[in-house]
Amino acid sequence: MLRRKRSKNGAAAAPVEDEIDRLSALPDDALRQVLDLLPANEVVRTSVLAQRWRHLWKSTTVLCVRSEDERSGHVKELREFVDHLLLLRGGAPLERYELWFFGFDDEDVPRVNLWFRHVVMCKVRILRLEILRAAGPNQNPLLELDDLPIVSQNLMTLKLYGPKPGFTTTT
Repeated sequence: MLRRKRSKNGAAAAPVEDEIDRLSALPDDALRQVLDLLPANEVVRTSVLAQRWRHLWKSTTVLCVRSEDERSGHVKELREFVDHLLLLRGGAPLERYELWFFGFDDEDVPRVNLWFRHVVMCKVRILRLEILRAAGPNQNPLLELDDLPIVSQNLMTLKLYGPKPGFTTTT
């Protein structure tokens, strides 16, 4: 049975079904597909919705970590979030991982390299890194990836915007 809620001014609002939660009626696979469309920070926030959602975010196959702007986009601002995000997911497979931020210091380079290696171990198929910094006169504006070999049978697409590969490719 549909009932109408009254707005504050007394007018009838749109009909609302009595206590029916259509989102919870969806299977987990459908919910994961919805979560795959959201930025990583929003995906993690869904864990407080209900008991069923508590760990659902850990099995999403797409993670997009993006800084909002140049002020909040520094690696230092993302460090704790990304560390916990990857740690709590464990080695769950990834279809796509995107990391976008605007600033880093030389001390951040090992951390970003660690994230890069971790997602490769999670069998990521599409990996996109967009990492830039406003460099001073004696700074390299590019983040230099380590020169360790990347071995992956799963990685199909690697897009680097800003990072300077420290590795060589073989054909």
